[in-house]
Amino acid sequence: MKAAKKRACFCMDRLERIATRKLGPVRLKAVSQFGQLPGAAVFHVTVPPRSRHDMIFHRRTREWFMVVKGRGRGVIGRRRVKFRPGVIVFMPPGVPHQMITDASAMEAVVIFSPPLKLSGRGMDVHRA
Repeated sequence: MKAAKKRACFCMDRLERIATRKLGPVRLKAVSQFGQLPGAAVFHVTVPPRSRHDMIFHRRTREWFMVVKGRGRGVIGRRRVKFRPGVIVFMPPGVPHQMITDASAMEAVVIFSPPLKLSGRGMDVHRA
């Protein structure tokens, strides 16, 4: 009996073609919509120059992010931190956090698990 051949399936698109959502000054692109990632959502996040978002937290969602471009600073819990390319941060549910940029924009790849709801019933973005 011959084993059935599995066909490789992949999705590909260009970042600039993905729709952008805004959450205050922060711009988010849902990268994971093109390749299913059960139990998580992946976003490309941009914080514009000279901006900050409100101190927020997530009740149910864990967040990992890695800075890929630019520099900034912020607050995670009670700690003041500096962001630069290569910095990776993990935040469990309930940890308040804020990002602030100076003269340049900051970009990061962010993973939320379970997938982050940005609006509507079950939204998990709360002001601290």
